[in-house]
Amino acid sequence: MRLLSILIALLLSAGLARAHVQAQPPSPDRIPTTTSVSWDRMPAPWFTDFPPIAAVLEIEGRATLRCMALADGSVGACEALSDDYGLGFNAAAIRVVQRGRVNPRTVDGVAEDATFTVTIPFLFEPIEPLPPYEGPEPSEAVLAWARDVLAHSGEAAAAVADLRDSLSAEDWGRVRPHLEGAFRQNEALLMEALAFGLARQVPPSVVAAIEAGQPLPPASAPFDFTAMDQVDAAEREIFALARQTFCAENGCPPS
Repeated sequence: MRLLSILIALLLSAGLARAHVQAQPPSPDRIPTTTSVSWDRMPAPWFTDFPPIAAVLEIEGRATLRCMALADGSVGACEALSDDYGLGFNAAAIRVVQRGRVNPRTVDGVAEDATFTVTIPFLFEPIEPLPPYEGPEPSEAVLAWARDVLAHSGEAAAAVADLRDSLSAEDWGRVRPHLEGAFRQNEALLMEALAFGLARQVPPSVVAAIEAGQPLPPASAPFDFTAMDQVDAAEREIFALARQTFCAENGCPPS
């Protein structure tokens, strides 16, 4: 009996020991290996991506988006996090971003959907002014002839109308008063610049006929772009004014 009691005690103590070992808290879970979303093919805006009003008035901007990077590497739905002042930068940025491809987020090597934030800038390449004209200046008679030609050409009105084709009716309605106002305010400056540009291109045989009051002979001459340097400067001033008045009324992204 004594030996049996000792044996039972030993068996019970062994079982208790095993139970005690099994009751130990498990080891901490292993931390999964993760990778974040990154660009596989980062998109960039083309000039054709610019919202029409921004393109016409050369208004720069940027759009910040929160998008879904899908497990297959495509970009899913996006929401705008920035104010585009009704110019269309956010919608344009979504189109740009969805052209790209991403390396999706992974957990232990398995791709999964995840959100990411991206900012797309819409910036213009600076266009250098035309070099200054260095040729001979036209006589007053030739300038008077050029002014008369332009007075009957409707050039200023045509310059505004040419922009209409690139805008929707709604966008044109927003831009038109600012463009027309800027052209009207600077019409004399523009017309004189155009007169100089035209007169500088007149070949000598035509100059002689103009100054002699004779019929103009047929003639041609190579076009010198620098002869239009005053036109270039006048147009820059006109569009700067149109941009200024548009932004004062509608708001524009900070530069």
